[in-house]
Amino acid sequence: MSIVIRGLVSCALVCSAVAQTVWTATGPSLQPVVDAAAPGDVVLLPDALYENITLTQGLTLIGTNPGGTAIRDPGLIQGSVESDTVVNLPPGQRAQFVGLEFRRSSTPPGQLVGTLRLEAGQVAFSGCAFLGSRIEIEQGAVRFDRCESLIRAHWDLMSDVDVQIVDSTLFGSVSLGDGCTLQISGSNLTGLVDPLSGVGSAVIGMIGTVDSSTWITDSTIQGAGGSLTLPALVGDTFYLARSTVTDDAGALPVPATVIAAPELVGASSSGALQVGGQFDCSWTVDGPGQSLAVLLSVGIGGPLDVAGLLAQLLWGGGVSLVSVAAVVSDANGDAGLSVAIPNDPALRYHVFGLHAVRGGALPLQLAPVLGGVVE
Repeated sequence: MSIVIRGLVSCALVCSAVAQTVWTATGPSLQPVVDAAAPGDVVLLPDALYENITLTQGLTLIGTNPGGTAIRDPGLIQGSVESDTVVNLPPGQRAQFVGLEFRRSSTPPGQLVGTLRLEAGQVAFSGCAFLGSRIEIEQGAVRFDRCESLIRAHWDLMSDVDVQIVDSTLFGSVSLGDGCTLQISGSNLTGLVDPLSGVGSAVIGMIGTVDSSTWITDSTIQGAGGSLTLPALVGDTFYLARSTVTDDAGALPVPATVIAAPELVGASSSGALQVGGQFDCSWTVDGPGQSLAVLLSVGIGGPLDVAGLLAQLLWGGGVSLVSVAAVVSDANGDAGLSVAIPNDPALRYHVFGLHAVRGGALPLQLAPVLGGVVE
């Protein structure tokens, strides 16, 4: 099914009521540009190596040569706080990182040095790569779309953190704290053997957590002689659908609850949104003839817990949602939608999301949100 969402133009014009300035970094020091920009501004990063930053306002940072633009440490010693990239946003502000690498210039193979620390706020990473980094998410909500960790990474989710991972590849492990939610779709997660201890790392770890939920759809979880999870406490729940867990990934924990949930909706997209381009979305369910309602949002807001109505969190807090299409799954359980983005410069650098909701019994199943920054 193919549609043209003409409303994108009027939506973008409404967004443009807030002044938006586009900056271009010259490197290697990115901090002065970030400090001079105002919330909502865009910073373009040409191909170069940039020193780490502290981001305290909602900006969009875009690498103009994906795969060649990197934010790295300035060569400081391992473990020094100054070598961290820090994001700490005020309530209601959002930051986007597009087409960037986060890496250490002196990262020994397989070792964790350097940290991307997300202290507060709503953050999205699209088409980004993480090399030899530890990602600490202390508060807030974070989305990873088309991202890769190319060298062993460790992702720490502290208490009450919400994370979505779509169309991404992760080598390393993810550790959840109390009350976290983790939604994974169309991704590959691989645990690695620690080069120092020789012990396999947990792919998804829960260490003494309470009331955390993980939804995994259409993904592959594979270990390296380690375990799939570490011991979990009562209240932790894993929902799995159409996913492969290899034998060497280990066993799921007890007393955590593991539920085979074929009713879950998986999500995937063709790539970035571009002015004048086409954005292909696909959703997967457990069979033919299943109806999905597709909603458009201007912006991708913080996750909302609509208990009793939706099984997963709705990433639409503080943004408007408009119904734009209804799609039905084919014989393979696939449903697709091609969105023609109007060739209107007013759309550039704005954020749009597509949310698919599966009808049926309550609570309704909600796919991870697709979309991001229009380039």
